[in-house]
Amino acid sequence: MTQTAPGGATPVRDKLLGLQLGRAVAALSVVITHAVAHPYAGAPAGFHLFARYGVTLFFLISGYIMVVTTGPGAFDPRRFVDRRIRRIVPIYYFANLVLALATIAAPAAFRNTTFDPLHIIQSLLFIPAYMPNGTGFIWPFFRLGWTLNYEMFFYLLFAACFALQVRQRATVLTVLFVGLFGVGLLVPFTAAIPRFYTQVDILGFIAGMWMGTRALSGPLRMPAMMRPALLLASLIVIGFIGYHYRAVQQNPLTQIALIAACAVHLDALIAYVDGRGRTPPRFAILIGDASYSIYLFHMFAVGIVTALARKLPAFMLFPMMALSAVAGVAIGLLVYRLVEAQINSLLGRRRLRPSASARETRAVRETAG
Repeated sequence: MTQTAPGGATPVRDKLLGLQLGRAVAALSVVITHAVAHPYAGAPAGFHLFARYGVTLFFLISGYIMVVTTGPGAFDPRRFVDRRIRRIVPIYYFANLVLALATIAAPAAFRNTTFDPLHIIQSLLFIPAYMPNGTGFIWPFFRLGWTLNYEMFFYLLFAACFALQVRQRATVLTVLFVGLFGVGLLVPFTAAIPRFYTQVDILGFIAGMWMGTRALSGPLRMPAMMRPALLLASLIVIGFIGYHYRAVQQNPLTQIALIAACAVHLDALIAYVDGRGRTPPRFAILIGDASYSIYLFHMFAVGIVTALARKLPAFMLFPMMALSAVAGVAIGLLVYRLVEAQINSLLGRRRLRPSASARETRAVRETAG
């Protein structure tokens, strides 16, 4: 079944399955990194690149989705923000509640988690702030929520450009984000908010946004061997970065190269899956659907398995890593089924009725979650 894409572009299927597969890859990259690095202090530095890759891919997908769901022209910012809040906030607040209760119940297991009322309020309002334990990290109470601080920042700025055409919107945000990054290179901010929002990470949204802008005009055509060549080049670049990761991880060019690699991979997923009408394995699509819950909740399982692994003989370390990864995905799927999907269903029934002129198609809307 196909439906017309925004602006009369090429028809799309009920879901952009390439994006869902991308979400699955991103979530698994983060889970596997934590499942290995959390219990094993001797993990190679380059292994942490997988988690960075996963987060970057999430950012590109977010930028892509924001453009494709709002279409080529002006959009209703109230509906846009309403949808994003409904999608992001409830399950994130639930994750914060679970962490708070777990910390109260087992404080010894959460020694690095500090209850600070101001910090918790800042976290729930998506305001970047330093951890109150003096580590120097700009993390919220629920640490994995640092990525959501970027997401909400992008949503608000994107919504502020609601009256512009899509290319104008992309251009304005590109100038703004590149400008912020440039200022961050020139000014060594110490305050949390300007330091956080002038990092190179924000450029991932821009890359995804331009990919989405191009997608509104139809699929990107390339010579037959161009995509395979780009994929090979991207893997070589990632391999080089991984091998030298300890030396280059703080270099902004590393993240820019990673953004470029993620763009190549996202393009390939869309072209080879949706462009050719292929259907990935159902379980892979389920992981993509549940990627948000997997991302938020996998560390609870990883932490439990890691605690058990430290009480076992050394030869059990690697099997416990595998168990940790499986448990991280499993708890995410469970939360998705029992909590996230139920919340989405409940809030979806209360959602504002779309106008007849709405540019969002049901197909892409489902993919956007």
